[in-house]
Amino acid sequence: TNCRGYLRFFFVSIFLLDKKTGFSWKMVVVYGSPYEERKQAFLDEIHLVLSKWNGPTLIAGDFNLVRFSSDKNNGIINHRWADAFNDWVSRWALLELNPANKKFTWTNNQGDNLVLAKIDRIFVTTSWESAFPLTRVKALERLPSDHNPLVLDSGENASFGKKRFRFEKWWLEKESFYNVVKKVWTTPCKETKSLDIWQFRVRLFRKMVRGWAANEVAVL
Repeated sequence: TNCRGYLRFFFVSIFLLDKKTGFSWKMVVVYGSPYEERKQAFLDEIHLVLSKWNGPTLIAGDFNLVRFSSDKNNGIINHRWADAFNDWVSRWALLELNPANKKFTWTNNQGDNLVLAKIDRIFVTTSWESAFPLTRVKALERLPSDHNPLVLDSGENASFGKKRFRFEKWWLEKESFYNVVKKVWTTPCKETKSLDIWQFRVRLFRKMVRGWAANEVAVL
């Protein structure tokens, strides 16, 4: 694998190239400002990093921002910054990879006034997610830190080139295909924003239809 990187004020980025497959992508690690007066500068910079590269991208780290009131145990958030953060996610059509085992990733460790929040996040572009459809994220225990480290497993069957997800026309000829679609669209979703709900459905469809198609015979 070849790589080259760049350092900015709020992030470090690196380009990765798999020589064997020819697949290239960018990984960005961020640390968002905890101070009110620097949050806009942070948002401007992460807008900039995505505007300079339209290929597959993974961007992760401590954003020091929340998206929804449910991201804090007390529900108290700054809606100005939450809206600006969600605008960034929507503008670049990013998918958030959530850890299945933890709701919050940070604590102030103050027993009498305990605050829990979700400020550590992993986002990917749709082109990155298409290449790694089996990706999973797990949060580790936070001790001795006040953050839960996030571990990403890209899955054993990373897809590149011709192996990327493709919709097959013959699926429409199978009656059981419509049952898969129905199951995907009726699966409970905790998201509330239209874009987040759509992304949840699309990602679930990709995973479920792969398993279904593997056990079906193509209609020629």
